[in-house]
Amino acid sequence: MEIAAGIRRLGPGLANVYLFEEGGAVTIVDAGVPGYWRALPAELAAMGRTLEDVRAVVLTHAHTDHIGFAERIRTERGVPIRVHELDALRAKGKVPGPKGLGRFKLVPLLGFLVFGLRNGLLRAPPILEVSTFGDGATLDVPGSPRVIHVPGHTEGSAALHFARRDAVCVGDAFVTRNVITRHDRTAAVPELRYRQRAGLRFARAVRRSRRATRPRRPRRRMGPRPRRGGTARARARTRASVSEACASCGLVTAGGAEGCQRLFEAIGLREYEDMRFARYHRIVVDAYAMQHPERYGRSAKSFAAHLTGLCAWLQNEAEAQTVNAAVQRWLNGPSPIEKPSLPESYGDVTIREIVDADDPVRYGDALRRWT
Repeated sequence: MEIAAGIRRLGPGLANVYLFEEGGAVTIVDAGVPGYWRALPAELAAMGRTLEDVRAVVLTHAHTDHIGFAERIRTERGVPIRVHELDALRAKGKVPGPKGLGRFKLVPLLGFLVFGLRNGLLRAPPILEVSTFGDGATLDVPGSPRVIHVPGHTEGSAALHFARRDAVCVGDAFVTRNVITRHDRTAAVPELRYRQRAGLRFARAVRRSRRATRPRRPRRRMGPRPRRGGTARARARTRASVSEACASCGLVTAGGAEGCQRLFEAIGLREYEDMRFARYHRIVVDAYAMQHPERYGRSAKSFAAHLTGLCAWLQNEAEAQTVNAAVQRWLNGPSPIEKPSLPESYGDVTIREIVDADDPVRYGDALRRWT
């Protein structure tokens, strides 16, 4: 089924596979269920391609209904499989799947089971060899998708932004219909179209940030003495409202380092909700990571990826995507990488300036000062 020029979908909607064509080569996003292997050649032929043109399979996450024929295309065709680093063990079958079904209705559940039995869902083999990527990476595959980490459905769930096609594959981070209840979430909750934790995580982060940055007036408690444990909770609330300096960047904010992290998460929500800011996501991640390397640059590879991302963007923003793709090839290669010693200071500009910039032009200017 054609979705748009150069994009086709394989599957009836219960489990989907997407084909992206770029320059005569194809990237497959998710591998659905094993039975889709039979229909794959015909779907490729509909876009003028064959199995020989497939260069990579990229997974949004590693649940059984997404890894489908991945191991088969890897072993029979030598196509590499890529998945977020936090879902690598799940893709290899070393992490157990979710327990229980939760709420379900009998008829939709039976329908999904029949679909699964017909398409080999219960026999989906684990993937014995995968390559991994992290948040903000631009993958060196046809279409050059940019990775946006959206944990919640699984720890390693990722959205893939194909900028040239103006398309985003979100996997199960956004789900509008439950296949075992036939409950249409968009109809039930019009103001919040997706209840997956990936979306709620950002919303909660913003609420925490707003509460943390708003001065609180202590309230006088009336009535009986608090029960056991109330004092500890009160102390925790007090710590969250006291302005402290973040140990890494020096930003003085409510909650110190935790408050600084909440501001970073609030930035993620802004980019998530407003596409005018989304183009800066990768560089915001790189800048924050380099100002907080003890959390985001622990390994030599992570440190190198974020540092080179900053340098590429500062030197030539238009070519940064190409440079980042080359960097990913370097980081995945055999050459050893040594982590340099950390600087004593990370500059005077902090994420606060980015948070305060309320339009894309000011946002970009503040981001350049920060980087």
